[in-house]
This record gives sequence, C-alpha cells and structure tokens, in this order.
Amino acid sequence: MSDVQNSLRALVQGPAGLMNPFESIYRIVFQLTVRVVGCNDITEDPELLGRTLKLYEYIDSSATATAVMFPWFPSPAVVKRTITGGRLYMIIRKIADERKATGKRGDDPLQFLIEVRHLPLSPALCVSSS
Repeated sequence: MSDVQNSLRALVQGPAGLMNPFESIYRIVFQLTVRVVGCNDITEDPELLGRTLKLYEYIDSSATATAVMFPWFPSPAVVKRTITGGRLYMIIRKIADERKATGKRGDDPLQFLIEVRHLPLSPALCVSSS
C-alpha cells in the first residue's frame, strides 16, 4: 500500500496538480507487479524501475505478427527482443549476485529462487515471462 500512497502523493504534488492517468496508473501497476513477482530492489529504486519498465515496454512493442507466425525466423524484432531480454536478465542477475556476495536477504520471489538454488536464471525467463 505504501507504493500506491507514495506514488499518488507524488502525483498530487506534481506541476499544477495535472497528470496523465494512463501513464501514472500504469507505472503504479507495474511497480506493484514487480514487487509481487520480481524483487523489491527494483521497486525501491525509481531509476531502475523506470529502466526496467522501458525494457518491458520495448519487449511488448516488439511482438509482431511475423514473430507469432514464424517464431523460428530471426526477424529484426525477434533479435531486438532477445537483446532486450538479455538486458533484463543482467539487471536481475546483478541484484542476485549482490545479494549472494553481501548476504543481504530480501522478502521477495527473487530471494526464494536464490534460496532454492534456481539461479542462475535463464535469460529466456526474462523474455518469455513478459
């Protein structure tokens, strides 16, 4: 709930109290989704959250009819999607490696994966789950 309260408070204090609900609420929903199925390190860093959101948006926008009909064909969209998925993988992998090195524990799904030794994550997981 604190994510929603903090985000709405920031919106109210914005310039002239104006906002684009399609952009603002979308960002709040993305933040809540990452907190539930990802890791808190991303949601607690606004810059990292924004970068992650852009990567997921890019993957979403790269879904073309050609990629659906011919998934084996390495079209430019498929190549870009794979590269973007690799960037997401590197973000999550860096957080997991830092947690392992420092002994920091989080209360999130990523920590569960670390504890049950399901890491290293497959880069395909970052692309296929989006």
